[in-house]
Amino acid sequence: MDADNERVRKDDPLRSIFHAAGHLTAPTDLEDRVLERLSGPEAAIRPEPPLIGWNGWLSIAALLVALVVAGMWWPAPGREPSMLTDVTRSLRVTELADILNSRWTVAAIAVMVALTVMDRLLLRRVRVFFAL
Repeated sequence: MDADNERVRKDDPLRSIFHAAGHLTAPTDLEDRVLERLSGPEAAIRPEPPLIGWNGWLSIAALLVALVVAGMWWPAPGREPSMLTDVTRSLRVTELADILNSRWTVAAIAVMVALTVMDRLLLRRVRVFFAL
């Protein structure tokens, strides 16, 4: 204990215990023993499989191509009646119905749903991989 420490009183019982024990030195082979414990067998480096495999990338590309094609073939608002037009007509808000009938809105919603499903599938695989 420090002799000039103001937090420790002169009559502190710990001071006398440390004074009686004296200064202890480390064994001479302490560094070798610590380094021996730290140096274990070398871990084998093995490549991990990619998170998204080749088939996954092909599925994603096919899904995006299908969404783009579906977005291009989707009828413009007011041209052809569809099930979506019947649903949006019941909203009674023509501006919102026009936006929801747009093929770009439908394509954007489809892409968001596809990315959400892909995210859920990847998260499930990561949880299995890391055992979370």
